[in-house]
Amino acid sequence: MKINIIKEFPLYPSGMIQLGWKEYDGGMTAGMEPMYCRILIPQNEVGLYPDTWFPLRQKSQTKTMKSIEEGGGTIPKDILIDCYSYAWEALYRSSK
Repeated sequence: MKINIIKEFPLYPSGMIQLGWKEYDGGMTAGMEPMYCRILIPQNEVGLYPDTWFPLRQKSQTKTMKSIEEGGGTIPKDILIDCYSYAWEALYRSSK
């Protein structure tokens, strides 16, 4: 899956949150595709986070960006929930 990055936000003390949209390879689509997010954190400094792209349940790009900016370098709770639930579902699907 190819993601076009639209915005990056720095995290405290290090790392970043990336937001983007999925790149289409042609064909027809119906409805609105969700925005995708990725959390990049140096593992040796802060800890382990899933570092894959995951879809956000929040459909509004403006609300998502505002919640990240208001966090002041922390990861908003709704983004963390989406990140870990997607990672858990991916692990569960791969175990079957």
